[in-house]
Amino acid sequence: MSMGKGLGVGSSFNVMVWAPGHQSDWNHFAEQTGDTGWGYDALLDIYRRIENWQGASDPHYRGTSGLVWVQPAKDPSPIVGALLNLAEALGIPKFDSPDGKMMESAGGVAYSGMLVREGRRHSLCRAYVYPVADRPKPGTHG
Repeated sequence: MSMGKGLGVGSSFNVMVWAPGHQSDWNHFAEQTGDTGWGYDALLDIYRRIENWQGASDPHYRGTSGLVWVQPAKDPSPIVGALLNLAEALGIPKFDSPDGKMMESAGGVAYSGMLVREGRRHSLCRAYVYPVADRPKPGTHG
């Protein structure tokens, strides 16, 4: 199945994981296009505007007034915790979240933020399309 064939695109298929992307990837896109609007700093600002972060306050990296509901992993598997601790013991940096400082570092491990609201997957389609789906099409009077 192509990721571009469903409403909400990747957020409909990505197992509810919120992953804005690494600083080096966005800066590479900006360099390749010659457009700083594709750079990490510009994209970080966009992510803050669209995100409604439900975890500990972190205004430098996290937004709290957007339509995309993102929360820390709730009740993660003890196996995942053990793997994160093992990685840290092996010298891999452990972060509170993969979004933020980890995206500006050489790498590390962390629990992923989840696109979940009221116990249900909260895709970008659910955040942006569902609230306006019953509006009449522009130019119609229905």
